[in-house]
Amino acid sequence: MAVMGPDGRLPNGWSPYGDTDEEIRRNMKTGYMPNALDAIRIGPSKKEQKKVDRLQDFLGGIGALDGEAKRVYEEKKKEG
Repeated sequence: MAVMGPDGRLPNGWSPYGDTDEEIRRNMKTGYMPNALDAIRIGPSKKEQKKVDRLQDFLGGIGALDGEAKRVYEEKKKEG
């Protein structure tokens, strides 16, 4: 198992999301992995997600979120 960088590439430069930077950015948004069709994307467990939600609620409550994080926080706040 390897940890992927924020640019969608592994340390050796290979990316399951595609070959060009544009293709990688586009496919990272949708989760499509044309170079590794049998790959599995792993997210946080339920326990970890609760911690993330609590931290996001705290940061949103004190006005410390900005950009995408703020938008997601406000949408969750409206829903729940």
